Amino acid sequence: MWDATPEITRAVTRRQARVSLELVLAPGENRVAVQARNRHGPSEPEIRLVTRDATGGPGLKRPDLCLLAIGVSEYANPQYNLGYAHADAEAMTRVLAAQEGRFYGQVRTRLLTDREADREGVIEGLEWLQRAGTQNDLAVIFIAGHGIKERGQYYFLGHDADPNRARVTGVKWREFIETMEQLPGIRWLLADTCRAGAITGKRGQTSQGMTRDAADVTDALRELEEVEGGVVVMSAATGREVSVESRDWRHGAFTKAIIEGLEEGRAPHAGDGIIRIRELDAYVTGRVRALTDGEQHPMTEVPRMMTNFPVAVCEV
Repeated sequence: MWDATPEITRAVTRRQARVSLELVLAPGENRVAVQARNRHGPSEPEIRLVTRDATGGPGLKRPDLCLLAIGVSEYANPQYNLGYAHADAEAMTRVLAAQEGRFYGQVRTRLLTDREADREGVIEGLEWLQRAGTQNDLAVIFIAGHGIKERGQYYFLGHDADPNRARVTGVKWREFIETMEQLPGIRWLLADTCRAGAITGKRGQTSQGMTRDAADVTDALRELEEVEGGVVVMSAATGREVSVESRDWRHGAFTKAIIEGLEEGRAPHAGDGIIRIRELDAYVTGRVRALTDGEQHPMTEVPRMMTNFPVAVCEV
């Protein structure tokens, strides 16, 4: 596999074998991994970094970026309404769409907010994403809104969801996992579903803004480890922490930090203006802690075999 994208499997009948394969490398850094498997399980992967010149030749096609952004602030039952989940999804769409023609060739987006983000709309959006990209592209899902656990299963609550009937009206977390399994390229999920205070009835005020108690999303995010090739996961908070949002920012702290890091170019880079996933993670983690006075701690998982792929190009 390369860039965490499963590609070719070869069966061998001897303890040693030589296999030749041709791989199409994306511009920039590629992480190529070779792993042996038998009935007892897989070996540790052998990993090599191979860099393809991003300026190399007129026939070189840039990867595309495909984004599904979902944010629900307005619910059919207004007692569950949130403040800025919709604005967070809109901002992520704006920030990543601006990368078209920079590192990425095309940026294809589908934005679903409030009434558009009902159960049917979310599932149709996931189906759209599966059709949108190729193995050379980056596929991104951003979700902001309520999340809830029922009978051990995690659900994302769209506009029309009833928290008391999540199994019938919510979007099963399995829908997101199965979508990730079908995506052929690099996969990146950003989740800010730690906003369930209106459902539990717990709502508080901090010096920074409103907080919302949340169902523990950790187990749901760990299920993404099942996806062959891996998924980069960024969660707005850890465990049962709450997401903080502010009227001053008109965003959650998580999205505000991403906007600063990518759109304003505050995330670190190597002097070339290219902000990569690990550098964005480092900036967002520190910035969210600062914005929330240490109340909120984002969680990021980058699979070992995943390349440190570019997210954005900023002005140097």
